[in-house]
Amino acid sequence: MRSAHPTSDELLAATREFAAIQTTAKRGTHGWLLQGHKAWIVNAMAADVVFAYAQTEPGSGGAGIGAFLIDGARKGFQRHPGFDLIGQHTIGTGAFSLESYVAREEELRK
Repeated sequence: MRSAHPTSDELLAATREFAAIQTTAKRGTHGWLLQGHKAWIVNAMAADVVFAYAQTEPGSGGAGIGAFLIDGARKGFQRHPGFDLIGQHTIGTGAFSLESYVAREEELRK
């Protein structure tokens, strides 16, 4: 099993403030509904699973962030083309989106 561990949203790279992530997770009847984009992830092109951080309690800064185990084969996970980096093309750096991705309760690591 290959994994990746993204910490940044697409726009977060400009602020460098981890608590400012824009990816959201809202509790629903079947688990957590995740929405957002992650970028600059090493191994994103080959990972079977990833950990994605999301705001579970908007407005509470770093205290409201949860880590979710994301299945790369599940509906709502969209992998984007890899980044063409000079000298680092073999590390599979890329991005993905979570669009109405449902994570089960046990996939939340808070």
